[in-house]
Amino acid sequence: MANRERKTDEQKVEFDAAGEVISYVSLDQAVLLARQLVSSEAQRYRERLGWEGIVWSEKISDQREDSYRVVLEFRRPARGLNQEQTGEEEFIYDLTGDLQFRQVLVWPEGAGPTNWSSPATQISTPNTFESYLSKVLSRLKDDGFECQSDVTWQHYAYRLVASKRKSTFSGMYFVFAELATIDTIPIRAFSRACVEWVRETYGGFNFTCLPVTLANGVESDVVDAIERETPSDHKGATVFPVIYDFETNALYHYDNTSFLGWANWSRTPKAFGQLLKP
Repeated sequence: MANRERKTDEQKVEFDAAGEVISYVSLDQAVLLARQLVSSEAQRYRERLGWEGIVWSEKISDQREDSYRVVLEFRRPARGLNQEQTGEEEFIYDLTGDLQFRQVLVWPEGAGPTNWSSPATQISTPNTFESYLSKVLSRLKDDGFECQSDVTWQHYAYRLVASKRKSTFSGMYFVFAELATIDTIPIRAFSRACVEWVRETYGGFNFTCLPVTLANGVESDVVDAIERETPSDHKGATVFPVIYDFETNALYHYDNTSFLGWANWSRTPKAFGQLLKP
């Protein structure tokens, strides 16, 4: 098990766009959130598995830089069960306790995913964003970007990544992904992860990164936050968070010219908006 010591309040005090203090949770609290979530859905599990009862236990829990990973084991309430008669489900929470990703890792023997849908995952189907991504991919290639589909990094599944290096230390990068929760905190965590991925994959510091969240419905307060939040500077990297909403077929991003963006690449939000437009 990972060390579960909490960071001090002084280390953890941050504020959201509205000036409110962001509340963080501990690893123990993340485990509790996962157990509460599955307990609230016990009936669905029992019906799916054909069991009269079900119990969960913590199997793995660890903390990463920007997230908690929890794996729960589930089984029938009986003695003498072998490993093949148990299942495992994985939960990824951000440091504020918002669920980012969820999946069943192992089904009990004789069970499978037929007719099962995890209620916490994005409701879009795999083909929801195919038309949009196909158009964007064509534009990015025409503009000289190198593109790659289906890249996995940490707990993120990037649907599409595109890169154009200006020099050894600078360039522009697009990263497209679906998130389980469409809110400002998960989007910021996704943005930080994109910067880390670019640095680990390509190196460099003085680059522009555009994390594009693929959503199927976005709350108005999230749109407002994205459109008014000045692009951030991550140790030399400039980040422009973008949301593509399939439900409204609209693109949302900060729409004022940023000095940081100009310093890293001769493009404005309007210019990259042409590459990303639906």
